[in-house]
Amino acid sequence: MRMKLSLRLIYLGLLVLFVVVLLLTVGTANYAPYSGRAYVEYGEAPVFSKVSAVIEELYCRDGQQVEKGDPLFRLDDRNFRAEVERLEALYETTVNKLAALDCQIAEQEEDIRRQEKTCEKCRIDFERDRTLLDKQAVAAKTFENSRLQFDIAAGELAAMRSRLNALKRQRGRAGDDNSELKQLRAELAVARNRLDDTVIRAPIAGLLSCHQLHYGQMILTAERYAVIHETGNLTINADLMEKSVGRLQIGQKALVAFDAIPGRVFQASLKGVVRELRSGYVAPNEFHEIAEDTRWIRTVGRNRIQLSLEEPMPPEVLLTSGSKAAVSLQNPAHAVFSGLSNAWIRLISVCNYLY
Repeated sequence: MRMKLSLRLIYLGLLVLFVVVLLLTVGTANYAPYSGRAYVEYGEAPVFSKVSAVIEELYCRDGQQVEKGDPLFRLDDRNFRAEVERLEALYETTVNKLAALDCQIAEQEEDIRRQEKTCEKCRIDFERDRTLLDKQAVAAKTFENSRLQFDIAAGELAAMRSRLNALKRQRGRAGDDNSELKQLRAELAVARNRLDDTVIRAPIAGLLSCHQLHYGQMILTAERYAVIHETGNLTINADLMEKSVGRLQIGQKALVAFDAIPGRVFQASLKGVVRELRSGYVAPNEFHEIAEDTRWIRTVGRNRIQLSLEEPMPPEVLLTSGSKAAVSLQNPAHAVFSGLSNAWIRLISVCNYLY
């Protein structure tokens, strides 16, 4: 009888313990969620070339810390330099040609002014002889000669004006508005930019990964040949149950334990929630995929959160993208659940010495 009572008490105690643990687990998952499958992700920028050519000179090495704008490598620029020189020579030739046309236009305008005076004199003589002819005070031959001289002068003036218009059309607009010069300046600017693009520079500051680059390698446009990891822009990603994410707030405090740094817990804060993702890194050139779950009891939905550290990373520790970590969100409004989550992640950080 006494044994049966003891067994009942044991079963009851186990039941109570199970209920308490269940409530604490559910409460912690809802109000102070924990994830042991977090990973590190650095901001990164690809290194690519805008022109195609062969590598002539390398200025960097794999794993080197670079600053924004630092030269990484130089491509063979002989063809690009020759194109710039060709366009510069063509531009100078065009400027000289337009200057010569300006001189011709000025000379033609001066000739037209002289011809206008000649034509005006011939017109006056023609009008005078026509009046005298009406009074029979001059011979008809004299009048015909005056009219012929006036017609010749007027014809030459019209021809001069036509040539002037042709020169002006050939010259185009004066100054910087000239279309031929504008086109050459645009082509020259493009050629100079392409020449400048033969020196590939770092788009951001960070740690360079370029182990596949070598002298004489053919570089093509739109291909990624190196990556710069923005070491100062470290993000911790973690997947939490949807019901946990719904109670989180931007800026909420969190604790992070890295596998690579056992025995230490770092302070962090919630930076945001990823709205769309596939798996691992977000793919900017791919659409969001929703996996179809046909089981009777579907798996729990999860959302990805992003955390940022609030204290500096030890300089002797070199975490890479994909390094594993555990995270615990803190909730001051639920001290019991936050305390349990805090204690658990600190235990995990100690266990990292072993595994």
